[in-house]
Amino acid sequence: MTRQCQQCDYQFACYGECPKNRFIRTDEGEAGLNYLCAGWHKFFNHIDQSMAYILRRAGYPVAHGKYRDAVINKPQAK
Repeated sequence: MTRQCQQCDYQFACYGECPKNRFIRTDEGEAGLNYLCAGWHKFFNHIDQSMAYILRRAGYPVAHGKYRDAVINKPQAK
């Protein structure tokens, strides 16, 4: 997987997707980015907050995504 994939908030959901679709380059020029990445990223970004809400309502911790518990419950700097 590319560095961009490894640093993505949604890597847990797609893991770079199918290897046969990894044929474009990242903005930094690294080969191996999935050509569906931009669409998947928009989709996951769109559902992220709603999915976090559903998980919490069901009593599950939110371990991934932008709304994960570790980010929301991070202590504030003084």
